[in-house]
Amino acid sequence: MFNFEKGAFVKRQLAGLVLPGIMLLLLTYGCGDIKSSPQNIAAVQQQSTSVPVYQGRVLGKSNKAKLISLEIDNGDGSRIVQITFDSNTNGIEYAVKGYGVEISCEKRGDKISATLIKPEPVKMVSGVKEFSVAEVQALIKKNEDFELIDSRPTARFATAHLPGAISIPVTYMPDSLSMLPEDKKKLLVFYCGGPI
Repeated sequence: MFNFEKGAFVKRQLAGLVLPGIMLLLLTYGCGDIKSSPQNIAAVQQQSTSVPVYQGRVLGKSNKAKLISLEIDNGDGSRIVQITFDSNTNGIEYAVKGYGVEISCEKRGDKISATLIKPEPVKMVSGVKEFSVAEVQALIKKNEDFELIDSRPTARFATAHLPGAISIPVTYMPDSLSMLPEDKKKLLVFYCGGPI
């Protein structure tokens, strides 16, 4: 009987310490998840509003699944990114297997969705010159011998194009080299819709 009373006394003493101990822990560390502090919520919101831009080679596009597979080479090796698209995605015609593109995206839930797709920026090589509109107008006015090539998508060419231009969309250029003049010295002037 004595041991029982002694055990009950110890239990009462421990119970008296538990409640103040829990209160001390709550006051010290708080009861909320660290991830939901106001600073962290602002950081997460800022991350979700940033617009990621991916640049790489299209491995495939599924119109049924509304999905683009993009291979990105970041210098340490390549990785594959799956990007969804929808009817609001601009420039979907540039997502052609094997071609380089730049895709602006936004995060929607746990998926990355394309908002704008454009051809990968072209680097000027030796012997290539960029013409102004005025310079091309001068060539036309002087009846210079040159080939005018519209590199926009065929749908845009069909809507309107410069007189005398031939259509070779940039996405199909490697397959359309036979459409270029045989005379390698002939001036070729390519035009497009300009930067998007």
